[in-house]
Parts: sequence; structure tokens; C-alpha cells
Amino acid sequence: MSQPLKEPGQGTRPGSVMLPRCVSLLPGATQMIYDMGLESALHGVSCYCPPKVQAQHSILLRDSKPKGKRSGSGMMQCGQLWLDVDALLRARPEVIFTQQTCSVCLPDAHEMAQLLNRIGYSANLVSIDPTRLEDVYQAANLIATALGQDERSQGYVKSLRSKVQALVTMREQQACSLQEVAFLEWVDPFFHAGHWIADQIELAGGQDSLARAGKKSEVVPWERLMAYDPACLLIAPCGYSIEQTRVAAESLWQNPNWVQLKAVRSGRVFALDANLYTQPSASSLVEGIALLAHVLHPLVFPWQEPWQSACLRLTRPTTR
Repeated sequence: MSQPLKEPGQGTRPGSVMLPRCVSLLPGATQMIYDMGLESALHGVSCYCPPKVQAQHSILLRDSKPKGKRSGSGMMQCGQLWLDVDALLRARPEVIFTQQTCSVCLPDAHEMAQLLNRIGYSANLVSIDPTRLEDVYQAANLIATALGQDERSQGYVKSLRSKVQALVTMREQQACSLQEVAFLEWVDPFFHAGHWIADQIELAGGQDSLARAGKKSEVVPWERLMAYDPACLLIAPCGYSIEQTRVAAESLWQNPNWVQLKAVRSGRVFALDANLYTQPSASSLVEGIALLAHVLHPLVFPWQEPWQSACLRLTRPTTR
């Protein structure tokens, strides 16, 4: 799994140099800040960041207003979220890590610039917008550079590349055949895999004819999934836990088309931890590749205990 988050007070000041104060609104960027040992620079996060991080830092973006707070009393609405202006001003960030990919989940860089202008605050907005796995590696470099620590990303990325290459080499040495899969980022309706997930599948030894590398995920009609009929189905709805995915997928077994699929009949339907695929932290995505390699080639890549909460074989729900 990605490296465990450090406890408060364990942050470092590389070379005794004070890092620029930053806030990260992106779970993936936040994880990479910790992975690279730059967490002492972090002074605020969003409600989408890992719970352990939220316990350590001020939450600047929330999915609801805190009790007792009204609009105009230090809270500004931005799309579906609320910006805690008081917390932002207390954090005093010089750098804000944001994105331009999706304005539904988070305010994009343009909207964030407008919000800062309204409150008269200035900061360096760094937009993290990867579309392929290689872009995620480059995002780590972008984060480290923004914090004045270019060298921190070099060893981090090199280590992750080495892990992936070792996996690919093992797969090639064992002459693993490519497995046809369908990776679904949503189940009602179905959405195919997009962005870097296609890269993860390929590196793990799979091929997904529905996926669109580097592109946004889009709806897949039932007819298209039936015609493809892959040997393995992988389900990881964005933002869902394994248990939420299990519940969301239960109704699929009531559809006669679903139970006719090859993967369903052979028992090769899996719920996966979406954080290993839909959140672009380099370490998490590499861990996701390793898990996929096990799912697709279990005789070559053995099960690892940390995956206990990241992978679940889905079967027809039992009748109560």
C-alpha cells in the first residue's frame, strides 16, 4: 500500500530549510506530499483527503457547513463545497495545490483564483492535472519543485518506476497471457475506465477494450458490455469503499444480462479499493498495479496481507 501517513510532529525541514507553507485540496497530491517527506509544509487540506490527514490539519474545503456557521460568516460556497475562509487565512499558504480536471468534485483552478480574489488573498495556485501514469510521476516532480525540493521527487519516482519494472519483468519471464478485463468506474450506469487506469491495466498484464487511455470515463451501454464479454470484471466506483461497492453491485445480479457474462459465470468479478485507481497518488497507483497483477495472474503474483481491505471477490447476494 502507499506509505503510512506520519504522525503530527514527524515532518521534516529538508536541509534545515523552511518549506513554503502550502495547502492541498487533492487527496492524491496530499499523499505524495507525505510520501516525499514534505508534510511539514502542509497547513490545510480538503474533506476528500485521508481521515488521518484531516485529523492533523485544518479542513479548508468541506462538503457541508460546520454547525453554527452561516454563509458570509467565514464560509463561502464553491460549487458543492464550502470554503472555510477563516481557516484559509489562518493557514497563510504560499502555495495551493488544486486542479482543473473536474469542477464537480472540487473548485477548479480558475474558480479558486476567483475566490482568492474576492477575499483579497494571493497565493501560487499549482494545478495538478495528470491524464496518464507518466503524468502522475511528473506531478510528483511539480509538487516537489513548488515546495523548493526538486530532489525529493527524484528518488521517490525512481523507486516507484523500479517496482513497476520488476513486476513487468516477472510477468514477461513467466509468459503471462494478457487477460481481457472491463474496469468499471461506476455501476449505475456503467462507466468505463479512463485516464491512467488503462496504463495500470496494461502494466499488470491485462487489456481493456472499453477503456480510453488519457480520456475521461464515459457511459458504457449494456449492449456494448455484453458484446465485449470480458473474462474478468473489476469494479471501483470513484470515492467508494469496498463495502459501498459490494452494496452498489448487489442489484446487478437481478439483471439477466449480467448473469450471462463470462466473468460473472466464472466467478471473476472483483470490487477494488477506488483509492488505488481513481486518486492520482503515484504510490497508490503503483500499489494498484501490483494488486491488479495478482487478480489477473494469481499464480505468478501472490496475495499480500495489506490488500485485505482493498480487494473483494463479488458473488450473487444470498437470499435472506
